[in-house]
Amino acid sequence: METLRRWNWFLLFISILFFCACNPKAIPLRGNYPESPVSSIVTLPADSVISRIVSYFDQHNMPIRSLDRKIGLIVSEDVPMTWTYEDKEGHLLKPESFVVIPHTVYSGSNKAIPPRNIVGEWNIRIIDGKISISLFNMQARFSTTDQTRAALDYVRIDGKSTGVFEKRITDLIN
Repeated sequence: METLRRWNWFLLFISILFFCACNPKAIPLRGNYPESPVSSIVTLPADSVISRIVSYFDQHNMPIRSLDRKIGLIVSEDVPMTWTYEDKEGHLLKPESFVVIPHTVYSGSNKAIPPRNIVGEWNIRIIDGKISISLFNMQARFSTTDQTRAALDYVRIDGKSTGVFEKRITDLIN
């Protein structure tokens, strides 16, 4: 009986050790990124701004979930995002990416877990000569070594917009 009790404690200890060693952890971002929403002044009429943005979305295969010209609102569907990591100093590895994400590593091995893809929604509001652009609902799909169902599910990630998309839109309308 005593041997069985020791064996149970040993298995419990090994289970806890395994769980802690395999727990993924995100390394926080170091760089400075624009706070959401990114806003700027527009000189064109709102209808013209909306038309240019809708045309940009069409040209880049970005489906629109909601378009309301009366209130100046454009919301995209979940669209694939170009993404990058930071280097050790907090600089973007791929400066033209739309989003930056933290490295996600297994605590026990420090092995990086790159996402298969990242999606998010753009929310653009044009009102009173001002445009506001926000990124919402950013999610990533991660691959697992055994390719289980978990690899197919999206999880929320704490990434940030790099400001590249917002700059493209403001350059387009100015």
